Amino acid sequence: SPYTEQFFEYCEDRATNNVYLVLSGHTHQWRVYDRDGNNDPTGYPKYIQTGKPGGPGEPAYRKFTVSSPPVDELVEFSEPDFNHVSSRLYASGALHIFDSDGNHTGYDPVNGAEMGIPDSFYFCHSVVEDENGVTVNVLPEQVLVFDPCDEYLSQVIGTDNAHYRLVLSSRTDGNEVSFDANGIATSPGAIHDYLTDWDALSRGEQGATLLIDGDGDGTYDLEIASDANLTREEYMEAHPV
Repeated sequence: SPYTEQFFEYCEDRATNNVYLVLSGHTHQWRVYDRDGNNDPTGYPKYIQTGKPGGPGEPAYRKFTVSSPPVDELVEFSEPDFNHVSSRLYASGALHIFDSDGNHTGYDPVNGAEMGIPDSFYFCHSVVEDENGVTVNVLPEQVLVFDPCDEYLSQVIGTDNAHYRLVLSSRTDGNEVSFDANGIATSPGAIHDYLTDWDALSRGEQGATLLIDGDGDGTYDLEIASDANLTREEYMEAHPV
């Protein structure tokens, strides 16, 4: 279209408009190209696409580092599987993440989404439907922290009498370790804090700790140690109703 051509012309007039990088997502491809579609160009501007892997509605990410000045000296683009930690909450509850300095990432009822932890992102729970209104995917409430350099506490606050699933994962240099707490009972105002020792979990040891404050008064009532999988049966045995 004529608008596409005008856009290219604007981007390539660097003397006036100073455009070096053009970023786009939801394009179903991972690539760096020029206006003619040639991959990995040496000149500028570069057009950078982020793909859309996974199931319907799942977010995709691309991390890149620009060294400057000047930008021409170096532009490095990473592979999609960069280092990160992830917390995903399915079903009932509210998810909050804290670092060792008390920085918070999660949803605050007054201020909305907060992303106080450096290099963190928050995604609310959502439902993806097809053109007929049929649910095709239910996306969890999620927090991602890129290039983690701290210990993180994952917190679930109960919103009703129900059960939830919490999946925590850590990826470092292509190696991923996960923790899955499934069928965990909660109640309004109950606070469940999760601490993880990823090295211990990778060895099959009890590297996850669940601290329970059943009435939200600031005092833990129970501590549960677990390996990479905390089942509903194990939870109920340690925390009978």
